[in-house]
Amino acid sequence: MSLTRKIEQLRQLDQLIRLHATGNSSQLAQKLHISESTLFLLLQSARDLGAEISYNPYKYTYEYITPMRFVFGFHSEERIKLSKIMGGVSFGARTPSQTFNSVLVSGRLFRNNINFQHYFSL
Repeated sequence: MSLTRKIEQLRQLDQLIRLHATGNSSQLAQKLHISESTLFLLLQSARDLGAEISYNPYKYTYEYITPMRFVFGFHSEERIKLSKIMGGVSFGARTPSQTFNSVLVSGRLFRNNINFQHYFSL
């Protein structure tokens, strides 16, 4: 599978989770146009990247344990500098409960600002 395809699947997964619209594993696999076994590999990839995902059998949907969002791509140097000054990136958070504590920079995931300041001081 190409990297761009995997990134797109992670984006779609993230969107469906944030919308509480995944359904069960079979339904989610259909929505993503993949097999269930591929879905479980995708979920594991998301967890490996720091996503805290669980299935809620009462709501029939996968959900994030703590509010988060999948972010991938290039960001301007100005935004990275601003992130350093602010100690993190909120990605448009409106309330404290919507604040995200992870930052992805140059392929490195910084959770709760651990090693984030050190990385940019090198």
